[in-house]
Amino acid sequence: MRVLHIITDSNVGGAGILLSNLTAGLETRGISCPVLLPRGSRLTGILKQSGAEVNEIDMTERSFSPRDMLRIAHEIKRFSPDAVHTHACLTGRIAARICGIKSIFNTRHCAWERSEIGRLSLPMRMLYEAVTDMTVATARAALSNLAQMGINMKKTTLILNGAGRVKSPSPGAKERFLKKYGVPPNSFAVGMSARLSPEKGQEILICAAEKVISDGFNAVFILAGDGADECRLKRLTLDKGLMGRIIFTGYISAIGEFYNSIDLHVNCSVGTETSSLSISEAMSAGVPSVVSDFGGNTELVTDGINGLVFPSGDAGALAERIERLISDPSALHFLGDAAAKRYDESFSAERMCAEYEKMYRATVGAKTQAL
Repeated sequence: MRVLHIITDSNVGGAGILLSNLTAGLETRGISCPVLLPRGSRLTGILKQSGAEVNEIDMTERSFSPRDMLRIAHEIKRFSPDAVHTHACLTGRIAARICGIKSIFNTRHCAWERSEIGRLSLPMRMLYEAVTDMTVATARAALSNLAQMGINMKKTTLILNGAGRVKSPSPGAKERFLKKYGVPPNSFAVGMSARLSPEKGQEILICAAEKVISDGFNAVFILAGDGADECRLKRLTLDKGLMGRIIFTGYISAIGEFYNSIDLHVNCSVGTETSSLSISEAMSAGVPSVVSDFGGNTELVTDGINGLVFPSGDAGALAERIERLISDPSALHFLGDAAAKRYDESFSAERMCAEYEKMYRATVGAKTQAL
């Protein structure tokens, strides 16, 4: 089976990392997944490393762009896939239907507060229905958003994101990583891996770090990632006098080194989060997470069972939970072990790929039999 994936992202984000995990895993299951994406996208290298066939074309990052229609349609005809799977690219789905593709999938990678989601107009719902045979929601929060939008729920399915297992560190790897980024010896390392963007909530972590440090805890906060909010966040850190205690690493390609070097992982999202790959990756390394209660975070982390949860946007509550775990190494260890077990049960890339394979074979097979 051949499934052409179309993604419009030019930068590295959760959807792109998910696609990397998915293409690699499905290849071993007899499903080839070439990827179509914008020319010059930073995802190209990551996808090629995973073994994906990557094809760049001149296309915009917008979900709907009429000027991209002919170029995408040309590529679809060239690949002649059994199915097309878009990642928020409406243009790709319209082009696929025009090209006669019988099985068209779309993934909803984000979730918003109920007050921020409105019902699509009737013409938009009709268009969505006409060009989408199945929509994948990556969290129950995303599934709820689809229902609010008026999407036909009989043509939706829930598949939680899965992450590849972080490899065990080689001898001395943690020490080398911490030294590289200037982390003082014997510090408690709190880490966050996310695009530097307001909805990811790094500002909340910086405010929480100020409280933890002022309370006398020997903690360092490592922010992995880059993005449009980088300058503002660094200025905020400088203004609070926290440079050296808050460390910005930029984008880290070998992200396993990051997870193997931190003591605690945090997710401070205030928007878009579904089933966070950073939480899953931390789980696989046996690192517990303190997460906001936004979106799909609580589908991964159960408070007090395999991590801790705090009210979204509440820096004081986040600081309290970080201090609690710094002060109680046995609780930290217990939650880390439980997180690793939770990963094995529900959030591995293998589990995710098996669910996508089942969906593809059922939907494409049904369409083929109907011909």
